[in-house]
Amino acid sequence: MSPRTHTQWEEIRGKSREKILNAAISLFSSIGYFSTSVSKIAQKAGVSKGLLYNYFDSKDQLLVAIVKKTLGLIEKAFDISTDEHNPNEALIILMENMFKIIETHQGFLRMIIPLSMQIREFEFINKMIFSKYDESVKKMSILLEKMEYKNPEDEARIIIAGLDGIMYQYLVLGDNLPYEKIKNGLINKYKI
Repeated sequence: MSPRTHTQWEEIRGKSREKILNAAISLFSSIGYFSTSVSKIAQKAGVSKGLLYNYFDSKDQLLVAIVKKTLGLIEKAFDISTDEHNPNEALIILMENMFKIIETHQGFLRMIIPLSMQIREFEFINKMIFSKYDESVKKMSILLEKMEYKNPEDEARIIIAGLDGIMYQYLVLGDNLPYEKIKNGLINKYKI
């Protein structure tokens, strides 16, 4: 058997890092950040504690990596070309992308909501979230301005607040929420 290539080692490292991140999200969202030890994360990920520390210096650094990764998904959801789509289509695609995040990243959302409420302990999370919120409002405002809304920034904040509320209700109420009806209602409100 020939030795592994650099590319193969990078792929193995990427998979190990992903297993650690997923284990941490699972534990942080189910038993809480403070109740989760690095040992529990390593055990759930199926890696040694030493290997975990090879990727992350601390539990806080692991948390920052999780938040950055997921906020990157949100940034990507807002990154829609108006060269390829008219502003109305771009807004609908953006909202559909946000609903996909709500549907597919429940573990992260269950983890981040309580942590974001603990402002003193997790000020860095709030700063990261606010920065992405501010960027999101600006990007959405540009679309709404092109759609000739009178107060595009206010409308962008209303849409984002609505998405946040739907996300929270979806996490809390689960199947008791008429999610598809609400989702379609919000999207249809902005279809021209």
